[in-house]
Amino acid sequence: MKSKWLQRGAHPDLLLFWNGWGMDERPFSHLTGAAHDVLMLYDYRTLSPPDELARLDGAYGRVRQIAWSFGVWAAGAWAGTAPASVSFDLAVNGTSDPIHPLHGIPPEAFLEMAGRLSTGRRDRFYRHMFANDEDAARFMGRPPARAFAEQHEELLALTGAACLLPAPFTTALISARDRIMPARNQLRYWKTRSAVRKTNGGHFPFYLWNTWEAVLSDDG
Repeated sequence: MKSKWLQRGAHPDLLLFWNGWGMDERPFSHLTGAAHDVLMLYDYRTLSPPDELARLDGAYGRVRQIAWSFGVWAAGAWAGTAPASVSFDLAVNGTSDPIHPLHGIPPEAFLEMAGRLSTGRRDRFYRHMFANDEDAARFMGRPPARAFAEQHEELLALTGAACLLPAPFTTALISARDRIMPARNQLRYWKTRSAVRKTNGGHFPFYLWNTWEAVLSDDG
């Protein structure tokens, strides 16, 4: 696992953002944080936490979290050792059981993608994250800059993503037109575990907002 500061300054509070598979900071450059430092976690080829997570206790007045897609599962891997002061605020289009016929991505679809990944199939995946062509084109104008081989290694590592103890997220945001992780599976997973917010967008809903604080509070 890697980390990268998206915003770091004199803010008393911190937001941890657990990114999805194959991603980096580039698709999120439009989001600012008026009230938080923002630390991104990404690249789940291993789940060994970076040093920044070990130094959180007492470093900030409040630590909040947003996790997206496979980041929800990765956050669950860290939940057992997270400081008690850290809150698990929002899971976005993901579950702690991400490769599952009822709770996540259907296993046959995931394994077929992992086994036959190419740059073309990866780019089709990117486009399928969106419910409209305009947002897809916006993303493709500033896609992740990570090497394809690294992304493929990460995807293969995620084929072993077994169900973990659920991270205690208080709210799950579910996009009705998610073509990556079916909304019905997400709802089935979260309906007895957390409050649910809904949006009509696709798997990547972040163009709905301009700040990280709006992601946390907006009704979508």
